[in-house]
Amino acid sequence: MKMVLTQIIQKSIKMSIEMSRLIDNTYIRTTETGFLCYADKAMEKGDIVMECVIPAELVTSNTFFMRFSRWAWKDDGDNSFEDEFIPLGNVLMVDTVDMNHEPNIKWSVSKEERLVRGHAIKKILKDEKLLYSYDDHKYKPEELS
Repeated sequence: MKMVLTQIIQKSIKMSIEMSRLIDNTYIRTTETGFLCYADKAMEKGDIVMECVIPAELVTSNTFFMRFSRWAWKDDGDNSFEDEFIPLGNVLMVDTVDMNHEPNIKWSVSKEERLVRGHAIKKILKDEKLLYSYDDHKYKPEELS
């Protein structure tokens, strides 16, 4: 039991150190529709808006918890999706576009670094709501089993 607790504490410390080094130019604000993510400074096209850690423990395919926030990346070979995960950080508070707004960020995922990054795809103003296009989100399939 003591060994397991020690391992959990060591993982938590390592994760905290990793997260403290991440780029995060965002903040969360409550709105009439819930919690949303905004830019805490102006950014230019190509800037990294945020980085979020992919936990070492991936979500199993039968996990119902946060089913709409799960991501998965495509297998290199057969175009199927594998390794479902829930990124940590503000990435889950970024809203999708609607008919009146265009996306201002795009995602990239690095398996090797275990990071999800949001990149500015156009100039973003301070306090602007962060939006991405679900249609362009290649890391999340339409249905996860």
